[in-house]
Amino acid sequence: MKPGDRVLITGAGPIGALAALCARAAGASAVYISEPNAARRARAEALGAATVLDPTAVDVPEALREDSDGLGVDVAIECSGHPNGFAAAVASLRRRGTLAQTGLFVGEATVEPMLWSLNDLTIVGTWCYWVYDFDRVAAQIAAGDLPVERVITSNVDLDQAPDAFARLASGSADEIKVLVDQ
Repeated sequence: MKPGDRVLITGAGPIGALAALCARAAGASAVYISEPNAARRARAEALGAATVLDPTAVDVPEALREDSDGLGVDVAIECSGHPNGFAAAVASLRRRGTLAQTGLFVGEATVEPMLWSLNDLTIVGTWCYWVYDFDRVAAQIAAGDLPVERVITSNVDLDQAPDAFARLASGSADEIKVLVDQ
């Protein structure tokens, strides 16, 4: 993404929450998060970096088109790892928009390649980080431009880690990022 872009993020887990903060820090003119879990939506709203949408109550692509004079978003970052999040991200893009598939997506999804071609979309996959990103991100954090501490929802001792991970894996927890202390 580049400054001024409108960005949709599907999924408000730790990757999505951090993506929203990064998009805002990188100069996005508007950031939207789509999250079906009510507790995570509330946590995402508390970040103060994005407009948060409930995809179970609103047609996300339609809402984003209404909010952009029919254009859609410039960039979609799919962080949910869910077929519905992927489909909404693709459908929300403007012509010549870009989707980054970032969430751990281990299942199958139905796609419409003709839609990608008709709209001249760029679909990219991501895996891990480049080593040169670390210094740049650390500098943003140190300067206060990237408030990553906002995504930490709790700290637990090492012996509580299994319960914390079970809560996160349940899909119904209100947690975003749990830090484990030694």
